[in-house]
Amino acid sequence: MIPKEEKNDFINQEENDLYSTSHSVPKLEHHPLTGTSFKLRTPFIPENIDNNENIIRKSSFAKKFFMISLIVLLLAFLYAGYRLFFSESREDFISKHIDIEIVTAPFSKGGESLPLSIQIVNRNNTALKNVHMEIQYPRGSEELLREDFEFVRLDLPDIAPGEKINKSITVVLYGEKGSTKNIKATLEYSLPDSTLTYTKIAESALSISSSPIILDVDAPNEISPGQLYTLRLRISQNTKSLPIGSLISIVFPRDFTVESLSKQPSFSVGTWIINTQNEGDYEDIIITGRFSSQEGDERSFRFFAGVPLDSSGTNIKTSYVSRTHVISLTRPILDVYILLGTEKGKTIAVNPNTNIQGEIVYRNRGSVPIINPVFHLNISGSALDELSIIPVEGFYDSAKNEMFWDKNTKESLNIIPPGTDGILNFTFRALAKSTDGPVVVKDPLVNLSLSFSGIKDDGSGIVQNLQNIETATVRVATEPTISVLNIYASGMIPLTVEKETIYQITFSLKNTHNDITGGKLVSKIPFYVKWVGKVTAGEKVTYNPDTREIIWNLGNIESGAGNTNAPRSAAIQLSFSPSLSQLGLSPEILQRIRFNGTDLFSNKEVTAIHPNITTEISNGTSKDGIVIQ
Repeated sequence: MIPKEEKNDFINQEENDLYSTSHSVPKLEHHPLTGTSFKLRTPFIPENIDNNENIIRKSSFAKKFFMISLIVLLLAFLYAGYRLFFSESREDFISKHIDIEIVTAPFSKGGESLPLSIQIVNRNNTALKNVHMEIQYPRGSEELLREDFEFVRLDLPDIAPGEKINKSITVVLYGEKGSTKNIKATLEYSLPDSTLTYTKIAESALSISSSPIILDVDAPNEISPGQLYTLRLRISQNTKSLPIGSLISIVFPRDFTVESLSKQPSFSVGTWIINTQNEGDYEDIIITGRFSSQEGDERSFRFFAGVPLDSSGTNIKTSYVSRTHVISLTRPILDVYILLGTEKGKTIAVNPNTNIQGEIVYRNRGSVPIINPVFHLNISGSALDELSIIPVEGFYDSAKNEMFWDKNTKESLNIIPPGTDGILNFTFRALAKSTDGPVVVKDPLVNLSLSFSGIKDDGSGIVQNLQNIETATVRVATEPTISVLNIYASGMIPLTVEKETIYQITFSLKNTHNDITGGKLVSKIPFYVKWVGKVTAGEKVTYNPDTREIIWNLGNIESGAGNTNAPRSAAIQLSFSPSLSQLGLSPEILQRIRFNGTDLFSNKEVTAIHPNITTEISNGTSKDGIVIQ
């Protein structure tokens, strides 16, 4: 810092120089561009410059100190890294000098006992204390979760320096043929002067030479939505014995509806007990159903074989083998449907002795022609009149119960070009009447199933078979009939003007093929006839005086009533006193006799009617029903 006295002297000197008149005018310099004059002066330099040199020397010392500290820190990091990565601890040294070897065959049959020998050698100068060995191997074919593995824990004695010990165990491995299974051995130990636990791990891999169960799937890899799909699963035993209660489980695809199973599940849907006894035995499960998925979707069946989780047997704990079958949902090479009469549907109902006009309507919506198309229409059922079958421009093969159309029966069927549609016609009759009376057939129906085969002209030459691509069912409705018996009960006979006569009328209802529900018989009496009452007990017969209707609520009527068993009957009584205006006539005493109900099999409303009843009686002469005076 500059002393105050020197600073004041400097200021005074400057003021003297500035205001002094004795000094000569300083020389002016001119700016080369603007011409402006200015005075050149010597810059001020403090006289006490030693302090600045001290400041510079202090700054240089700080920089040197910082650099030395940075170098020391870097050396510390390098040393720590060396200790961490290159320097071996005592524990690592000991672990490196412990040898563990899993001795076993390189291959194993799935489901059969496999001996393992674990050899441990301590090549250290110190003993291993509190020694344990844990053996880990997969339970079955899955190796995803801890629950998928089996753990065997062995307690071992202390291992002295240079000592070698052996341990043997037996395991059972499962899996697909050719799959690799890993066996892991973990040695746990402590050192004499430490309470910590250390580990050493060894692993060994072997291959499954054969599976204890072989799953073979026979099914198409492609199917069209809505088409009947059939899959056969064959379960073959490939070992001398299987654990008791071994299961096969099937996980069905979503959007797949099971229509039939060749073998009913043992527990929940999709789980069966494997019943094979010896090596080489097999059993099949055949599944049929339909996909409701969209074209372009993929669906998969998953199959598992293994042992149950518990005594309920509904879930698999350990899977021996698993398999997946993938199906692609594709567009059919031909759009086709069956038309019966004017109805396009899976099921229609008709009356007995009905002639049915059928059509197979098809269209090639693809971009390539279909070569050598063949249509097969299987037709069968208890209600079919086989003699009535007529395939127009086709052929009926009675041995196979099918009609078919191809280029031999119809010349234009040698090829179906893109965008082309067509119709194939056929007729048949359902449940023809017998001359001996009504034919009684329980649940009468006719089943139709359409299949198609053809070659897409895309260069592949592959014949595509579409089985049961369209089905239809004709259900024949039952045929109820009414009979009415009118007999003289009491009063004047023959009929006499203004004299009362009592009639007893008995209704009988007959039924043929199918059960009926909600049956009701209704009739009406004229205004000149009086209701007396019902005679039959146990039947629900009522009279409505406002509408003058007699209502018989039959409810359910069994099939075969009046044919193979007794008919349903109910009796009533009516009173009639003729008027002079009815002289010489046989007036009607019961009108509008009709029956209706619902056929439970065909779900069709069925009806029956009967002519009006007059005064003519069954237990008298024809003259007894004519009014006289």
